[in-house]
Amino acid sequence: MTMLEVIRSRPFSKAKAELSEVMTQVVREHRPTVIARGGGKEAMVALELDDFRLLLGSFQFEPHVSFGDEGVVAAIESFGLIGHGSDLDRAMNDLLEELRAYASDYIRRYAFYAQTNRRAHAPWIMRFAATPVEEQLALLSQQPTEDAAVTR
Repeated sequence: MTMLEVIRSRPFSKAKAELSEVMTQVVREHRPTVIARGGGKEAMVALELDDFRLLLGSFQFEPHVSFGDEGVVAAIESFGLIGHGSDLDRAMNDLLEELRAYASDYIRRYAFYAQTNRRAHAPWIMRFAATPVEEQLALLSQQPTEDAAVTR
């Protein structure tokens, strides 16, 4: 069974003409929809935002924090991102700004990053980008859930 047999698919022109109905099915009924054009050569998935966040929930940031005489360093080592501050809050906020800049660049130049060894960062970046700004700092201090620990 192919993906298109499991997830409803609509031709682009039909989805465009029936956009209100597509939105209702995706958002209210939580039914993802594949929208395709060019005989299926190009396709995208329409997915309700909270469903998208749920799918990415196991991709948790795990910053490493070091305390020293010069201050505090917070790093997401797998991304090569470092934040520094005189205390933990300042270091985490600096790391947050570094992550925001990286996520913005990553999404803006997604085709480029997809061709590099950083393509595996995509789920974390998408989770971060789909998180409201006021909740982003909390992503950096989440404890892994039992489910997330099992899936790693």
